[in-house]
Amino acid sequence: MQLRVSAEMRNCTYNKITKDAPLNVISELPVKIILRNFLPFGAPATIWNHKSKKTSAPSLQAVVLSKDPQSFGYFFYIPNENRVITTTNFKIPDYSVNTQQKSNPEETIIARFKANVTSKIGSTRNFEFDEDEIIEMFKNTFELKVIGIMNEEKQLETDILGIDLKYDLNKGIVTLSMKSYIDKFNDDFPLLKLKEYENNLTTEQKKDLTPHFSEYNLNPNEDTLLMNKTEYKEKVKYIQKSIGKLNYLRTRGRLDLEFAVSKITRFALYPHAKVIKTVDRLVKYTYVKRDLNVVMKREKKQPDEITVITDASLGSEYDVKSRIGGIIWFGNTFMFGFSNKSSIVCDSSAECELDALNKGEKLVLHLKFKLEKLFKKNFKINIITDSKPVIEWLKKPYIVGRTKFLGIRIGRLKERLKDKSTFLRKIDGLENVADPLTKPVSPTDFKNLSKIMEGNITPQNLLPLTNLVETEEGVRKM
Repeated sequence: MQLRVSAEMRNCTYNKITKDAPLNVISELPVKIILRNFLPFGAPATIWNHKSKKTSAPSLQAVVLSKDPQSFGYFFYIPNENRVITTTNFKIPDYSVNTQQKSNPEETIIARFKANVTSKIGSTRNFEFDEDEIIEMFKNTFELKVIGIMNEEKQLETDILGIDLKYDLNKGIVTLSMKSYIDKFNDDFPLLKLKEYENNLTTEQKKDLTPHFSEYNLNPNEDTLLMNKTEYKEKVKYIQKSIGKLNYLRTRGRLDLEFAVSKITRFALYPHAKVIKTVDRLVKYTYVKRDLNVVMKREKKQPDEITVITDASLGSEYDVKSRIGGIIWFGNTFMFGFSNKSSIVCDSSAECELDALNKGEKLVLHLKFKLEKLFKKNFKINIITDSKPVIEWLKKPYIVGRTKFLGIRIGRLKERLKDKSTFLRKIDGLENVADPLTKPVSPTDFKNLSKIMEGNITPQNLLPLTNLVETEEGVRKM
């Protein structure tokens, strides 16, 4: 039996009695506590065990068990480590535990670990507890989003913020689905008759369905809207409502929606008939593909690499700007993707490829910093591109007669590639799986995005197809 509680409990709970989600900071310095209010049983808290003024250990997500009657400290239970700590250095008096004399289950649990124990600052010990008892007390005090018990097959199904989660410890798989959220589209979009639309599609049509059209002939600067003010507001409201729901799905791992939703978001205030038709197509696609999941598979060893692959499409936006896209993995686990318009009007495909590479590297660098702080180890970065001109720019010692846009980005990437943990790799354009994030593609190429979500296309498949790029420093051995 295993207790499952969200790692960010403070953000997922609130006290039913005080109607409050306490933001409390407790420091294990001698009786140095910063509180916004008194900590009730079960309140989430973040604890820092400061060894000195200059150095500190990582924070711990804890749960309040009791206020220590011998001092101004508290007893905390650390769910992730199954241990109890205290902020006090006072000795706990010895006494026997008699559960029949306790007025509530909370006192029983507190007495169980207080008996015959001497606690000091930072002291720990294993804590024997009844999971059902603790879970019941949590439910009585809080509304928790992620909590439950593994069944005998070591599986747990729960949900949080519209995301259906399924843990399978035997297979080493975590599945994230938005099916419950998308099922509500029937009520949200009654005029689209989504069930009827789905039933009229053949199996082959469902397989080849894409959320985008083969081309987007939309330009707010050229087409005139023939409608009154009231009609304009109603249509804009419908578009914004639809895009809002689709954007929520896009940011929850639905890589297949990344390009189409990001593309149409630029027309949220332009209720042209073509825009509404595109939005309706997106909603219908999402409903039909509601069973598509993000699958995270357990790896044989802890990953030590972060990989990003980028691509770009020159001048594909209505204002002559380009679209850049990329996909990021931690080890072989898909993390997220992006599809954005370029920051400037690019003069060549190489310039927008450089913009995509620069954005992708920034995102993985930020992820690298977070992971290194979390795991206390170094991680390597693999940057994959199919642009030969960009690689040639990065290999040259200097660039002559180029714009400020190019100079800054090339200079920054050249500095980053001097880092011994960052590697630039070249892949053939036909093998670039980020292509569907920059422009409409065929159903066959588009299916690569769902394969990435399901963990069937990973860096393990892509890296053997790449060549390590030789820079000014020479090829570095991995």
